[in-house]
Amino acid sequence: AFVSYMKSLAKMGYKLYCTENTFKFYEEEGVEVTRIGKPGAEKDTEIPEALDFIRNGKIDLIINVPGSFSSDQITAGYQMRRSAVDFGLPLLTNVQLAVALVQAIERVDLDNMVVRSWNEYVNPGYRQEVLTTKPGTTPLHRPIENPTNLPEAISW
Repeated sequence: AFVSYMKSLAKMGYKLYCTENTFKFYEEEGVEVTRIGKPGAEKDTEIPEALDFIRNGKIDLIINVPGSFSSDQITAGYQMRRSAVDFGLPLLTNVQLAVALVQAIERVDLDNMVVRSWNEYVNPGYRQEVLTTKPGTTPLHRPIENPTNLPEAISW
């Protein structure tokens, strides 16, 4: 089910790494993937280990969805998820979220994307004006238009 999304990521130029069984599956499906070693598996000098890639900053996002619940799968998956958290990497553990991410990447021109504040999305007409500050200080922001008179901070 995720094959078409993996193909899309590869087509967009993302380098995709997979551990052994996942690698075999996607390779058979015609997806360009690179094999990396699963944590705790026998070391193969020709295949780098996933945890080394995570520690060395060679991975930008981890999609780790448990496929089985055998003890070695749980342990290897846990080690990769734990390493993602320890090294501050984005981590997706559910296929639906991974699909949504790929769909969003497909639809948005990341090179020309405009970053906006939350208020610009929830308050129509909201804009910010940078107040003049002394050199070397952090600029302050204040709303110059808030037609709905909503509070500045909204919490749920």
